[in-house]
Amino acid sequence: SGKPVLIVECKASSEVLNDAAVVQILNYNQVLQVPYIWISNGTYNYFFNLHQSIKSADTVPYWKDISAQ
Repeated sequence: SGKPVLIVECKASSEVLNDAAVVQILNYNQVLQVPYIWISNGTYNYFFNLHQSIKSADTVPYWKDISAQ
């Protein structure tokens, strides 16, 4: 459909993934309104399904599964 479904925020490996990082990507999403966000510093990864009340997902789903939405 040409509509984005995922935002990925890549941080330096020295950066801590904290609430400020989550707030930053959620601010981006106010414009894009995607259902999934992914935050990584190369060591730690957090993937959120925003359709589940911003709960962290246990695993990153396959692209074919999220792009079908």
